[in-house]
Amino acid sequence: MSWVGWVAALGYVLTGYQVLRKVVQRNPLAPVDWFLLAWFPFEILLSNLSGRNFSHYYISWALAVAVYGAALFASVERLLLELQFVRNLHDNFKLGASLLLILGFLVVFSNSVKRYGETFSRLFSNQRLEYSDPLSETIRANTQKDDLVLTWYPETTLNFMAGRASPVKYVYYPLFLEGTLPPGAETSYLEGLTSRRPEMIVDCSRAVDAIPSLDPAAREDQFSKPGVKKKMYFQPGMEEIFTFVAENYHVETSVEGCFIFRLNLE
Repeated sequence: MSWVGWVAALGYVLTGYQVLRKVVQRNPLAPVDWFLLAWFPFEILLSNLSGRNFSHYYISWALAVAVYGAALFASVERLLLELQFVRNLHDNFKLGASLLLILGFLVVFSNSVKRYGETFSRLFSNQRLEYSDPLSETIRANTQKDDLVLTWYPETTLNFMAGRASPVKYVYYPLFLEGTLPPGAETSYLEGLTSRRPEMIVDCSRAVDAIPSLDPAAREDQFSKPGVKKKMYFQPGMEEIFTFVAENYHVETSVEGCFIFRLNLE
């Protein structure tokens, strides 16, 4: 959540302070006051029930962040408008200043604005405009066009951006929960992995901690953290996959916190 979560948290604190003032002054609380007071901790509680990180629930969090962010902005704006020299300014100027403040927040904090700037910079310097992450660049630079690449924490965007096919049909196999895996999916995954050995395996599981890493040391480190192993569901064939990778692959490097496994030379 980075800075977005802190903005929402600060907005919630200000909202709580305003509600507390109403209570102290014995003013009646409106339904919206009760709702805003309960919403933020309720979202945290619901997000914690599954053990996944908050960004996994960004869709449900987006509305709460927007509302509490607006509350924070309104509070800051109100404080600024109450300054004596601001009161004497024309209303249109105040509106313009508020809009500039919003744009300022976007420029300072938004990664999207930074990317737009980089895109325009590339445009005028005749560079390639397509965005490509470091992992995709690594895959393209270290594999041939016809090589297969498996992503462990399934990230189909990497296969797409790198232009490399996956050896397995059920790409999301390790994420299926108990009782949800289609019949034959695990068998198909194991057959695809072992019979169409990928040249490279990109293991980004540590970035999410939703599935165990293929690297034994990283897996042990994962399981040493309280609650991480408990929230994972281990498919019956995972041990077979761990053994297959250990016998046929080695860790070549690490990029963006992901292990790059390379097929051993025969």
